[in-house]
Amino acid sequence: MANNELKELAKELYIAGFDMFKIAKILNRNEKTIRNYKAKDGDWDKLKANLLTSKIKDKESASLYESFTEQMFCAIENINADEKMNAEKKTEAIARIGDSFSKMRKVARLEDPSSYRLNVAKKVVEIIISHLKNDKDCVAKLVSLLESGVIEKEILAMDI
Repeated sequence: MANNELKELAKELYIAGFDMFKIAKILNRNEKTIRNYKAKDGDWDKLKANLLTSKIKDKESASLYESFTEQMFCAIENINADEKMNAEKKTEAIARIGDSFSKMRKVARLEDPSSYRLNVAKKVVEIIISHLKNDKDCVAKLVSLLESGVIEKEILAMDI
């Protein structure tokens, strides 16, 4: 393996979270050599920090959209269950929720489209299952379809 390839591999291992000692052991090099690679290149810590920050941001965004979607569906269920509201007031309340959902959808679509699609799809599937839970055959078919990955591919291909 060429020296440049070793340096690049050492860098990738460092960014992935390996310490200098382990990297040296994996690449069959002296720990000082690995430290020299890092010193000459210089941006290893910055790249590692960027990767970690990106992972945290992705998790937070996915959680935010999932939580928002869940709250929207709960609000709609509460409105539908409220016997004190007449049909006109229910329609207005649901329309306001729809507007909020539409605004959030635009933000989510721009920020992280695949995460947004999958979170909405997950919630829709949960709702479908809750309505079909007594029909074992339907649930079995739905689970089989979900496990096949077909639905996920189609959702990711959607233009939202």
